[in-house]
Amino acid sequence: MKIFQYILGIVFSIGMAFFNCYSTMAATKTISDTILPVELTLVYNKLSDNTIELTASLLTKINDVTTPLVNKDISFSFAGDSTKKIGLIKTNIDGKAILQISPNYILPTKVDGSIKYLVSFDGDELYSNSIAEITIKDIHIELNLIKTDSSKSVEVIVTKDSIGQRVPVKQIEVFLGVKRMLSLLRIGENTTTDDFGKVIIDFPNDLPGDSIGNLTVLAKIQDDELYGNVEKSVITNWGLPVSFNSEELPPSLYSDAAPLWMIIAVIVLLGGAWIHFLIVIYLIIKMKSAGKKIIKKTQETEIVIE
Repeated sequence: MKIFQYILGIVFSIGMAFFNCYSTMAATKTISDTILPVELTLVYNKLSDNTIELTASLLTKINDVTTPLVNKDISFSFAGDSTKKIGLIKTNIDGKAILQISPNYILPTKVDGSIKYLVSFDGDELYSNSIAEITIKDIHIELNLIKTDSSKSVEVIVTKDSIGQRVPVKQIEVFLGVKRMLSLLRIGENTTTDDFGKVIIDFPNDLPGDSIGNLTVLAKIQDDELYGNVEKSVITNWGLPVSFNSEELPPSLYSDAAPLWMIIAVIVLLGGAWIHFLIVIYLIIKMKSAGKKIIKKTQETEIVIE
């Protein structure tokens, strides 16, 4: 009976091992046969030197976690009546492929002034293919610095091409700021262009610059549906000069060298404490000596009485 149970246990164990192996192979085959969907997006940026920068992002979800796809080929093209390929760029560690178009490149602009950009990913054995496109109208930002005897101001003019000439872009929000170390400091509140495509903002007089007072003033249109992201910057010496040289600080509470009054106060306080400590020790010694004398005198008196 025990031998039968032993044989039955061995057979059951072998059966479970085969079942687990088959389940693992089936699951692996299911995963490998599944094509994961991807998300491909395209962002348009026109830089200050009129270079056009196209940024494509390729992402997917693995176990509900958004994951960038690295080292994948992204094709950039102009789209329209016919597709004209611009270049093929591989995604970086962030899943982004960045293509820059020189300002001297002749863009295939349509009659209405728009340009359609297209990016595509052909897919592979693990990920599906995807296409993204945006239609952008090229605009221009002009940044002028105006200085008078008593004030400083920044004038921004936004225009676009129309039938061989530039016309103002009305009622568009312009971000106007100054570049700082980690971010942009906004200046001005109402920065929407008027009917002439202009906006004028007073410039503050108390902004710190570099060692000679230089600042970078920047005008930017952000995430516009028609025009994308467009910026223009200029360097001016309207800032307050700031010295970055290391200089020895005078004696003070916030420097390594303490002021003289603090040194004297500490010496007086510590000196007083030590003087009191020494006085206490002296009194203890004196009390002990006086006690011995009293005991000795008492003993001598007792001897005389006897």
